[in-house]
Amino acid sequence: MKVECTFKKSNSFITQQGKNTLILSHEQLHFDIGELFARKLRLEFANSKINVDNVEGQAETIFQKVQLEYNSFQRMFDIDTQHGTKAEKQSKWELKVAEELKSLEKYKTDNC
Repeated sequence: MKVECTFKKSNSFITQQGKNTLILSHEQLHFDIGELFARKLRLEFANSKINVDNVEGQAETIFQKVQLEYNSFQRMFDIDTQHGTKAEKQSKWELKVAEELKSLEKYKTDNC
């Protein structure tokens, strides 16, 4: 199975008010979190017992589990950093995400 973390520029925008380093770093970290959970999904698929007979049910179950974790993680990030307005909190999240990405380096693709 192929798992990708992508960015659609056409679905993205920023207001003049939001053009500052802290907010842009915050939005970049949202993407990095997406990559983190793409790696987690690749790990889950690699460790699963998916085969031709159970691929639909198994893959969907795994995807939904990781999707719930991803949504929760993103919400916690926004709440804790107050949508990127708390620099100290933002820095802690940047370290946390960087460490987790490094721990899942094996599940990185060439596109990232």
